Amino acid sequence: MQLTRHSKIKEAWHHPVGHDVLQNLLIQLDRDENWPANPLVANLPLPYLDRIGGPGFADMLVEMAEREKAPAPSAHLVQPAWWKEAVIYQIYMPSFMDSNHDGVGDIGGVIQRLPYLARLGVDVLWLWPLLDTPGNGLHGARDFKDINADLGTLEEFESLVQLAHERGMRVVIGQDIEATSDEHPWFVSALEGGPTKDYYIFRPGEPETPPNNWGRPGMGPAWTYYPQMKAWALHLVERHRMDLNWDNPDMRDALADALRYWLDKGVDGFFFGPVNTLSKMDFENGSAAAQHLSPLRGYEKFIGGKRVHRYLRELRQAITPPPPPDGEEAPSIPLLAGEVKGAGTETAKLFTGDDTGELDMIFDASHLVPRGKERAAARLDLLRVRNYYLRWMRQYSGAHWMALFLESAETPRMVSRLGASPLYRAVLAKLLGTMLLTLRGTPMIYQGEELGLANTRFSSAEELRDAASLRLFSELKKTLGEDAALQKVLCYAADHAQTPMPWSAGPCAGFTGAEPWMRLPDGVEHLNAALQLEDKNSVLAHYQKLIALRKKTPCLVYGSFNPVFLKNRRVFCYFRIHEGNKWYVEMNLTERQVPRPGRLLSSHRLQLSNYSGQSNALRPYEANLYRCD
Repeated sequence: MQLTRHSKIKEAWHHPVGHDVLQNLLIQLDRDENWPANPLVANLPLPYLDRIGGPGFADMLVEMAEREKAPAPSAHLVQPAWWKEAVIYQIYMPSFMDSNHDGVGDIGGVIQRLPYLARLGVDVLWLWPLLDTPGNGLHGARDFKDINADLGTLEEFESLVQLAHERGMRVVIGQDIEATSDEHPWFVSALEGGPTKDYYIFRPGEPETPPNNWGRPGMGPAWTYYPQMKAWALHLVERHRMDLNWDNPDMRDALADALRYWLDKGVDGFFFGPVNTLSKMDFENGSAAAQHLSPLRGYEKFIGGKRVHRYLRELRQAITPPPPPDGEEAPSIPLLAGEVKGAGTETAKLFTGDDTGELDMIFDASHLVPRGKERAAARLDLLRVRNYYLRWMRQYSGAHWMALFLESAETPRMVSRLGASPLYRAVLAKLLGTMLLTLRGTPMIYQGEELGLANTRFSSAEELRDAASLRLFSELKKTLGEDAALQKVLCYAADHAQTPMPWSAGPCAGFTGAEPWMRLPDGVEHLNAALQLEDKNSVLAHYQKLIALRKKTPCLVYGSFNPVFLKNRRVFCYFRIHEGNKWYVEMNLTERQVPRPGRLLSSHRLQLSNYSGQSNALRPYEANLYRCD
């Protein structure tokens, strides 16, 4: 289906890109996401959208929709795969465990804590940042084939992979494929006029005039001028993170070679950054009409370019091991997962599926971005989290697969973002674990999430370490003053998630034998792993039980998702059904007792709850998991 300015809103709503652009606009404006499906709206002409999105919005939507074709229906049912059945544990390397007593987490520390990870029950370790990268991993890789010296050596990494494999765990690493550091040898050579010049996006010009208006308001252009080149170089995300030119086949070959290097060392897969920015459309000025879709001006020009799917298929083919000779065991196919920035359910289908030859699964973080009234304090609404997963579970199904996560190294802790009172934090943490491990997709647990860690009460900017937090504080204190600026920054600070892992109540929380690189989290004395391992009612124990249940229950992995009681905004209830087996999940999303929606049947056998004892009503943040005999 091709869209034009003469198309109707309903036609855009049934186009994958049109659907997701419209839905994204409505979400950002805090309006009804199903507004385009209203019969009175559906037959309106596309230019009507300019009244909502601003002048030029309809034209921009048409331009973006021209690049993508509707996804073909999957040719088969969902295929079993190890990464679908896995539970992934994301490790933020500097803060997980320090083995050499320099105050910074390292590979040796991960090796020391493999028994803990095995006891937790996770199957896959996602290590980030790992590669040789300036700063804390935000600037892109300085060397695609080396490890950050602060974290250890290649020999230690190979040992970690071997030891993890011996315990039945796999290892995946975060890998930037859209950009490198400006200290990478490719970029250094490019500035000297070397053969890698075309590995990056340079545009000739004068020092006062960037090639276009791309960039983030208040942070300057997405370009830096290099006098020796008499040209500008593109960096969409960060000043020292230089975008790669995916239209250059030599660059693509060199990148595939780097991925094969890690596969040869036993790595089981990769988590890529935003893959839908790889192919740019053109370098014309961005439209103000995209302001509601992204804070980056030019968004509509570098998202979902025409060649992105071809490039991802080529990359998959280039790193997939050849089939073995007859009689030999087939090699494991590496996991390829990637972020699809700003995409909705329909656009994401273009990148995944058991038969697309691109990504195995996507991860989308839009549910962690506050909107509307939530923005002031970066708070989130549990009802909105529910509605996000309802949308993805129902629209993104079949052979398509997603990563499930509620925390990351780049966001504050979820129990704090949801505003739970201290009395109910542990109960809420267990509810979040229940949600994460019973929805359809691959669960990803971020370190400390299984302990129910909350945000940390940083007392000054000197305690912060995250580059984005420090940059924001520096800007805000000019107008707000230091105290108000710090409080504003702490609403959004990734530092909350980057504090050292509390292993014990001992010195430095068992994380290091030296001064830790950043302050410890609050609550070390009663939230540490050692204490929770001995407490059968702890948040950690709840996660262990959930993971064990998921491992032995195919229905919780491959089962269909069937929500019920959708009009009740206080609960999240659904069935998982697979090959005659049925499980039921009920969750109270509020801090108040609410009536149980519907009647439990005698065939519903309670398997796990975050409360002890039975109740006719659902207690605050109660979450129950039933097997239906």
